[in-house]
Amino acid sequence: LLFAAMLVSMMLPAQVLMIPQYLWYQKLGWVGTYLPLIVPYCFAIQGFFVYLIMNFINGIPTELDEAAKIDGCSQLTTLTKVALPLVYPTMATLGLFYAVGRWNGISDVLYYINSSSLYTVQMVLKQFVEAVNVSVEEGMTTNLIAENIKAASIVISMLPMLVVYPFVQKFFTKGIMIGAVKG
Repeated sequence: LLFAAMLVSMMLPAQVLMIPQYLWYQKLGWVGTYLPLIVPYCFAIQGFFVYLIMNFINGIPTELDEAAKIDGCSQLTTLTKVALPLVYPTMATLGLFYAVGRWNGISDVLYYINSSSLYTVQMVLKQFVEAVNVSVEEGMTTNLIAENIKAASIVISMLPMLVVYPFVQKFFTKGIMIGAVKG
C-alpha cells in the first residue's frame, strides 16, 4: 500500500500542489525566508529514489541473508552488517543526485523568496547571466567579454559540487557486490 502511494506521488505533477503549498507557507510566515527552501526537503522522500533503493535491495542475493542466519546473525545484525554496506554506493549516488538537484534548483526561490538579498547562488547566477545577455543585446559590451563573464560565474557556482564529488566518488568506483557471492 505504501509503495503504491509512493508510485502515485511520482505520477502527480508538482504543479497540482503548488498553490496550496504556497498558501500554507504563507500562513506559517515562511514566505520571504529560507525556511521553504530547507524544511520541506529535510522530510521529503522522493518516490523515484525509494523505488531505486527498493529494487536494489530486492536484487541482493538471498544467499547473503541465509549465510548471515547460519552464522547466527539476528535480522538487525544482518541488516546493519550485510545489507546496508551493500546499499551505501546506491545511497551515495542518490544523495549526490539530490544535492545537485537542490543546488541547481531555482524554482523554489522564484516562488517563495521576495528579497534579492536572500537569493541563492544559482538565482543570482541566473540574474547575472540574464543581465549580461541584455547588455550584449544593447551593445554595451562585446560578446567575447560577456561570454567570459558567464563562463567564469558558472565555474564559480560549480565549485561546491566539485569539492563534494571526490568524497562521494569512492562509492561509485567500488564494486557493489565484489566478493559477496561467487558463482
